[in-house]
Amino acid sequence: MVLVKVGSNHIKDALRERYSEEEVGIVKSGVFMTKKKDPNVSAYIYIGRGHVGGMKPPKERRLHIANAIWDEVEDRFYYPDRLYISPMPEAMLVTRADNPLPTPSIPSSMKLGDLPLLYDAEASYVYQELSKVYYSNQIAILMIPIKDSKDAIDATNGSYYQDEFYEDLFGYIDTLIDVRVDELMDMPHPMVEMGKEIYLNKLIVDLKCSESMKVQLTQLWKYWSAKNIPIEIAIERLKCQGMLPAKSKREGLMILDELKSQLL
Repeated sequence: MVLVKVGSNHIKDALRERYSEEEVGIVKSGVFMTKKKDPNVSAYIYIGRGHVGGMKPPKERRLHIANAIWDEVEDRFYYPDRLYISPMPEAMLVTRADNPLPTPSIPSSMKLGDLPLLYDAEASYVYQELSKVYYSNQIAILMIPIKDSKDAIDATNGSYYQDEFYEDLFGYIDTLIDVRVDELMDMPHPMVEMGKEIYLNKLIVDLKCSESMKVQLTQLWKYWSAKNIPIEIAIERLKCQGMLPAKSKREGLMILDELKSQLL
């Protein structure tokens, strides 16, 4: 089963019309997680509205999949996972405690590249709560890019959600239903293709590790491997953001600390 949390009644109705309750469960408003992990749940999808920020705005009115969240309050990053390689466009999120209006206070690491930047008030809270119950490779955050007041009105009355929007959403859910997330995560990825030792050595170089950092990272790697933590997903995210390779040992240490906070 795929659980979906979404505020729009239009999307809820479309999901109920297409899927049975055994295939897709609609999470009630205000509930971001279940108190007990359900072994029948293969994926949890949160769909929110993101107000377009100071980076390149989305060209298309469709769903975007979040590849990074910067929590402005806690001043830290979160990395929700793509459950499988999807044709949906990616976006980075900034989440705030107050009204999610764009501000110029964007961390420099999020200015790299030309991916859309979206503001959403709840994304990091949702991700933190979900991660208490579900593994990171079971969580996806999809965002509806709202560029102006007309988009907001259209999203409210339902006219925003055209065929391409539902084609993206249904295609994503269909794949998660047809192939369980565990199987999707077993698909070839860079670490498998390169080999763990080569991948680790490349990460050591990319982080510009000192000898003490190298020892620390090697020990962490053993822990992550023993616990089957998908470290390669967080690393590939950093590469997509342009944060790897690091520009200095100091920056490498900061990135290593971020990896530790995310994966320990």
